[in-house]
Amino acid sequence: MDLFLIAWFPGVLLGGYCMVYGITIGILAAKRRARHLAYGLHYGMVGLCAVFLASGVVLWVADQERAVWEAYGIAGLIGLMVALGMGVALKALYK
Repeated sequence: MDLFLIAWFPGVLLGGYCMVYGITIGILAAKRRARHLAYGLHYGMVGLCAVFLASGVVLWVADQERAVWEAYGIAGLIGLMVALGMGVALKALYK
């Protein structure tokens, strides 16, 4: 299987998840409703990004092509930074 065919996967999946996450959090947190759903989506995003980052490291150690491991690792790293920043904002909104 050509891994270049799946190198687009993390960006598309993370982008779609961020869209749903942002819309849902924006609507619910502004009204201070559905706290469990908001935190569930947040921890889901942190978990997804951690999996992508770990996959990028595993692909790098396995000596895969740079475009493949970089796609997973960068998506995971950027996603984790955004998610952890949003966690601070989410905590302040539900305080």
